[in-house]
Amino acid sequence: MDNLPAIPVVFPSLPSSKALSLVEEPSQNLLLLRHFLPETRHRLRFAPEQIPISDDRQLNDLSDGESILIPFVCS
Repeated sequence: MDNLPAIPVVFPSLPSSKALSLVEEPSQNLLLLRHFLPETRHRLRFAPEQIPISDDRQLNDLSDGESILIPFVCS
Protein backbone atom coordinates (compact mmCIF):
# COMPACT_ATOMS: atom_id res chain seq x y z
CA MET A 1 0.00 0.00 0.00
CA ASP A 2 2.99 2.29 0.36
CA ASN A 3 3.51 2.45 -3.41
CA LEU A 4 0.03 3.83 -4.29
CA PRO A 5 -0.01 7.35 -5.75
CA ALA A 6 -1.45 10.12 -3.64
CA ILE A 7 -5.05 11.00 -4.36
CA PRO A 8 -5.18 14.49 -5.84
CA VAL A 9 -7.35 16.93 -3.94
CA VAL A 10 -9.63 18.84 -6.28
CA PHE A 11 -11.84 21.61 -5.01
CA PRO A 12 -14.76 22.74 -7.15
CA SER A 13 -14.30 26.19 -8.57
CA LEU A 14 -16.32 28.80 -6.77
CA PRO A 15 -18.31 31.34 -8.75
CA SER A 16 -16.87 34.82 -8.74
CA SER A 17 -18.47 37.44 -6.52
CA LYS A 18 -19.89 39.07 -9.64
CA ALA A 19 -21.63 35.82 -10.59
CA LEU A 20 -23.13 35.59 -7.11
CA SER A 21 -24.72 39.00 -7.46
CA LEU A 22 -27.98 38.63 -9.35
CA VAL A 23 -28.69 42.37 -9.31
CA GLU A 24 -26.31 44.65 -11.13
CA GLU A 25 -25.14 47.79 -9.35
CA PRO A 26 -26.67 50.93 -10.88
CA SER A 27 -24.23 53.18 -12.74
CA GLN A 28 -23.44 56.72 -11.63
CA ASN A 29 -25.30 58.07 -14.67
CA LEU A 30 -28.39 56.05 -13.78
CA LEU A 31 -28.33 57.29 -10.20
CA LEU A 32 -27.96 60.88 -11.38
CA LEU A 33 -30.76 60.63 -13.94
CA ARG A 34 -33.08 58.84 -11.49
CA HIS A 35 -32.84 61.88 -9.22
CA PHE A 36 -32.41 64.63 -11.81
CA LEU A 37 -35.35 63.93 -14.11
CA PRO A 38 -38.15 63.85 -11.50
CA GLU A 39 -36.63 66.87 -9.72
CA THR A 40 -36.47 68.83 -12.99
CA ARG A 41 -40.05 67.94 -13.87
CA HIS A 42 -41.20 69.02 -10.42
CA ARG A 43 -39.30 72.34 -10.49
CA LEU A 44 -40.64 73.19 -13.96
CA ARG A 45 -44.14 72.20 -12.82
CA PHE A 46 -44.62 69.88 -15.76
CA ALA A 47 -47.08 67.02 -15.70
CA PRO A 48 -45.83 63.44 -16.07
CA GLU A 49 -47.39 63.40 -19.54
CA GLN A 50 -45.28 66.39 -20.59
CA ILE A 51 -41.98 64.89 -19.45
CA PRO A 52 -42.30 61.12 -19.17
CA ILE A 53 -39.49 59.49 -17.23
CA SER A 54 -37.98 56.35 -18.68
CA ASP A 55 -37.52 53.22 -16.62
CA ASP A 56 -34.08 52.08 -15.41
CA ARG A 57 -33.53 49.78 -18.38
CA GLN A 58 -34.09 52.61 -20.85
CA LEU A 59 -31.92 55.00 -18.83
CA ASN A 60 -29.13 52.39 -18.71
CA ASP A 61 -29.30 52.06 -22.50
CA LEU A 62 -28.36 55.72 -22.94
CA SER A 63 -24.82 56.37 -24.08
CA ASP A 64 -22.55 58.57 -21.96
CA GLY A 65 -23.09 61.43 -24.40
CA GLU A 66 -26.87 61.09 -24.27
CA SER A 67 -26.90 60.98 -20.47
CA ILE A 68 -24.79 64.15 -20.36
CA LEU A 69 -27.04 65.95 -22.85
CA ILE A 70 -30.25 65.40 -20.85
CA PRO A 71 -29.24 67.66 -17.91
CA PHE A 72 -27.65 70.13 -20.33
CA VAL A 73 -30.84 70.49 -22.38
CA CYS A 74 -33.03 70.69 -19.25
CA SER A 75 -30.96 73.52 -17.80
